[in-house]
Formats: sequence, structure tokens, C-alpha cells
Amino acid sequence: MHAHQKQPSPASCPAQALVPQTFLADALLLRKQEDTFLHAEQRTHLGEPVSVLHFKQPGRLSNLELPFALVLLADINPAGIVEVPTPANEAKDSWFPDFSWNHWVVCSQPDGSMQHLGWRFTRKPSARSTGPESFVAMIVRVVERSGPLASSVGALAETELVREATPSSASLAADLKDAPEEVLLPELDVGIDAPTWLVGLAMAFSSRSASPM
Repeated sequence: MHAHQKQPSPASCPAQALVPQTFLADALLLRKQEDTFLHAEQRTHLGEPVSVLHFKQPGRLSNLELPFALVLLADINPAGIVEVPTPANEAKDSWFPDFSWNHWVVCSQPDGSMQHLGWRFTRKPSARSTGPESFVAMIVRVVERSGPLASSVGALAETELVREATPSSASLAADLKDAPEEVLLPELDVGIDAPTWLVGLAMAFSSRSASPM
């Protein structure tokens, strides 16, 4: 779960649209690591309620103990995504004890830079509770929009990012465009600029994956 938090570049991968239909059901019921879980809060994104889980890095893995806000998704659109395997010995020390964080999820930008979007978690054979086989924890920031819901979602509905996310997401945004103007929309922005070490890992992994056998 290593990362350095930096101001993010503009979103460029469809997964960053954070489509409500992909929100993980019962995310709050997953077992959480007691010494790193901070709190949970309810937010709204594209008109749908979503749980935002707040954690800090375990001091065992990083002395920075950086805080992260996460939204859990059942899966993401793979376009532009590089999933970089994590060290197995570290992946077991997990915010969700029944799951290993076995991949960094990275978005490759058109200019060659990369954004760290989150982590893929996979169920451990020793898991004690029920839950999905895997899910993706996306790094989010709450951005309080100053304009009304109609204008902010209306602009979002026109973006290529939302149109590409899923066939249903564009229609969802179009429906929200007609919502009452007095309703404000706290939206969630996804991802942070990837640190140099993660960019290097992602590039090396992509090169190996692209090489002929």
C-alpha cells in the first residue's frame, strides 16, 4: 500500500468515472484492520449514496502512515489500466484482513505519465467471513462542487470519460442532468499522481507483458 500523495492529473481512464452501478454491495461489512481503519462516511456520487472508508498506511509498511480515502468497486473498466503485482509478503498485511492487496491499479496517461488509482484485493484462502472473490479499492478525494447538480452533472454527461465507462453510465448522467437545480452534488475524484517508483514498476511490468514468449 505504498504511495506518495500528490495532486492528481486530469482523469483519463474510464475507471475514474466511478460508475455507481459498480459500487461494492455491503462494503461496510468487510472486516477491517483495527490499527489502520480510521472511520467511514456516507457520500453521494452521481446521485447515488456510497460509503467512503478512511484508512492510514500501516507503520509496518511505511513510516509515513499516509491517510487514504477509499471507495470499493466490484470491478473496473480495464481500458488504460495496468495492474502491477505487489510483493506477496507485504500484500498479506492488508486493510481488509480477509483479502490480500495483490495489485497496484495504475492508469496510463496519454502523455506517458501515470496515476495511481488504487489496489485490487483478492480473497485469502484463510478468509473467515463472507465476501466477494475480489474487489478494487479506489483512492478518492471529496470535491464539493460550487455549482448546482444540473450544471455539474450536465457537464459530466458530455465527457468522453463517462460515455466510455459503461453503456449505462451516460444514460445515468443524462437522467441526473434534469435533477432539481437546488440539489448540490459532492463528487468524488479518483486517483493520485503515481510516484516515480510505481511508474517504473508499471512500465517494467507492461514491457514484460508485451514481450513475445
